[in-house]
Amino acid sequence: MKKPKTTDDAPESSRKCLLGECLKWNAFQIQTLAMVVYVLVVFAQIFFHEQWEDEVQAWLIARDCSIFQIFHMMRYEGHFALWHLLLHPFAGTGFPLLTLNVISVLLSCIAVWLLLYRSPFSLATKLLLLLSAPLMYWCPVVARSYALVPPLLFLLAICYPLRRQKPLRYAFLLALLANTHVYMEGMVAGLFCFFAWDLLFAEWKQLNTKERNRRIIALLLVLSGVLIAFLQVAPAFAVTHEARFRAETSGQFLQRIRLILDSFATYYMFIRNPAVRFVFWMSLLGALYTLWRCSWRFLLIALSGIVWQFLFAAILYSLASPQQCYLILLMLIFTFWIAAGASPTIPEWQKNRCHFLLHPSVAVFLCLFTIFSYRQTLLYIPYDLRKPFTDYPATAAFIEKNIPCDADIYYFPTHLPVSGLSAYLPRYTLRSGENQRVYTYLILSRELHRDFQPEHIWQCLAQTKGQRFYAIVHCSVARAFEQAATSELKMTLLYRSEKIEFPALTGEMFEIFCVEKP
Repeated sequence: MKKPKTTDDAPESSRKCLLGECLKWNAFQIQTLAMVVYVLVVFAQIFFHEQWEDEVQAWLIARDCSIFQIFHMMRYEGHFALWHLLLHPFAGTGFPLLTLNVISVLLSCIAVWLLLYRSPFSLATKLLLLLSAPLMYWCPVVARSYALVPPLLFLLAICYPLRRQKPLRYAFLLALLANTHVYMEGMVAGLFCFFAWDLLFAEWKQLNTKERNRRIIALLLVLSGVLIAFLQVAPAFAVTHEARFRAETSGQFLQRIRLILDSFATYYMFIRNPAVRFVFWMSLLGALYTLWRCSWRFLLIALSGIVWQFLFAAILYSLASPQQCYLILLMLIFTFWIAAGASPTIPEWQKNRCHFLLHPSVAVFLCLFTIFSYRQTLLYIPYDLRKPFTDYPATAAFIEKNIPCDADIYYFPTHLPVSGLSAYLPRYTLRSGENQRVYTYLILSRELHRDFQPEHIWQCLAQTKGQRFYAIVHCSVARAFEQAATSELKMTLLYRSEKIEFPALTGEMFEIFCVEKP
């Protein structure tokens, strides 16, 4: 009688097949576990995060403006309305301020799901990218328009192989990407040029009339999205001090380029060690070299985004936050993604170890470049969990406890760090000390000087109905405000916020004074 076959008796090929299936299932389990842990970590963070000025400014605009007014406000903001329009249904119907961060987290979760389950990267590469500072902290937790970039880029990467077959879908996503941030316009331009080549020149003669019209409509859709974005911010040069050329001569331009490159490395990893910086720049160059080994197309797509961001920052708008610096990392992830989908399979590259290291699905240099952002991942998350990101909540709590709702309250000077307090004080009316007007969101027009003059105090006194008013004074002008007191003016310091030890420029400090009429 024959013994039943056991697993040990199975052919070698069958055992290898079973082992392969087991490994595949384990990889899926690891991805699922990573996804669950990611969702828990980022959602937990937002309950400890205090929204700061740029976050609440967008929320207040979405809350207090109509759709037409939102588009009008973009000339003062220097951003595009897509983020504000997404917030508008929630902010305008009374949702709490935390909704702002919930939306940002959900967008990041979509992006991470696409990265883990739809990207062609190896499992190790996916996990290394997942731990990067933009995906772990800056996009999900600090809720700004940058949160729109990862999901749109990753959706574009998925649609990239089908751009000829489904050009309208790809064009729609590209038009949306053009309306996320001005720093993304360079990559949009690079993608559009190759998109136009693929649609109009690669196989134009073989297409029928219907297909030709469909492709032309797709290209016009992208151009319309870019035009809408441009028309929103183009008036900024005439209405706000923020839009101005910062490099008018070749010497100034070269100096600005050096400054931008230095600030990029600083904001990216917060390390000034020369040896570390050398490896950092070499990792970026290595990533670009990898793309070049795949195809000139992928290198040019990456360079279109990177060069545009550096040039725009040098000429018009400086790199002023880690979120802006990490856009380059997100653009590289996207470019490696589409390169991996169009490159040979890994086994063919394994014949040559050097080629294997350059394969985009392995993405060795991209992973190295990503690892440099871990310093901010490990720095910011614990800080935000233990310490305040900004002093808005503490200042608002003091006002609610010690100052009546109907009191006359002015803030000095008239700029974003102080006006943003209105998001935390919905029952209070805050007025600008410069012109005594009521602001929730702030209009950054040329008429606002955003400084402090002693006569502002007397103008506020003239507008005050009672015997006193309260002044919320930013730390930048607190000493000048205190020195403006005269012998016939009684000024009492009621509150001084503690120094924020957060490793960023978001820890605004305030002082609150009670100013009484002579």
